[in-house]
Amino acid sequence: MTLKLPYAPTPAVEDLEHARLIWEALRSPAIRNVRRHYDAMIVAGSHDVRVADAAVQAWTDGASSRIVVSGGSGRLSEVVLPEGEARAYRARMTARIPALGHVIRLETEARNTQQNLEFSRWILTEEEVDLKAVLLVSLPYMATRIIATARRLWPEMPVVESFVGSAGFDEYLLNLESDGVKPGLVVARLVGELDRAVQYPGRGFMTPVEVPESALAAADALVQAGYTSQLLPPADPRKPSLPAANATSADPPASNSTQPRPLRNCFRCA
Repeated sequence: MTLKLPYAPTPAVEDLEHARLIWEALRSPAIRNVRRHYDAMIVAGSHDVRVADAAVQAWTDGASSRIVVSGGSGRLSEVVLPEGEARAYRARMTARIPALGHVIRLETEARNTQQNLEFSRWILTEEEVDLKAVLLVSLPYMATRIIATARRLWPEMPVVESFVGSAGFDEYLLNLESDGVKPGLVVARLVGELDRAVQYPGRGFMTPVEVPESALAAADALVQAGYTSQLLPPADPRKPSLPAANATSADPPASNSTQPRPLRNCFRCA
């Protein structure tokens, strides 16, 4: 069956090299090995069911005895995983280790990263978990955003870390292509993810992050090459902004007039 996925160009060699730079920048905050125990592990759903394999690896390495797998459906996952992200992840995890069926808590309503975290914490709060250290498992290139989102939501949390497994860029492309997701769409999603890393702090969704100049230049080149399908739409001026990520409770919401413009032609231009 041919999947009906968003259009993206067929990447040239230089496009893939630009994408690799973005991949490495966005993946860089993730820990390489689990070296401590966490109060809970939150697994953020997506279109790529292999994130479940990273969660199994972390659990096997002793990350936590509490796992919340979170995710409803997104634009891409509703095509690739029609049963829903969290349910697909749990099925893959329990197929490998049946005992995880008694460990996993499902959250099936979240449709974005902030909801993954908020809804998962509600579950943990209901179970009276004293959450001081959390491990976030996600798509490799979401490591930057999910950590910054968690720090925005939970500034009091002493330990927030990300684990994404060991797959490199080339392996990831091959894995997704075997699922029917072409490399061009992966490149477009990397550009879109960098767009969010640049814009979301100003919209109040995450704390500011430092993006390497090389990754910004790579994104510029890819936008010019046509990888624009996953960029953010313009902010709706009719909707009030969230407080900026570094605002105090006494600060007024940021004015819409100062919000970052949607990035279309230059990731480094004001």
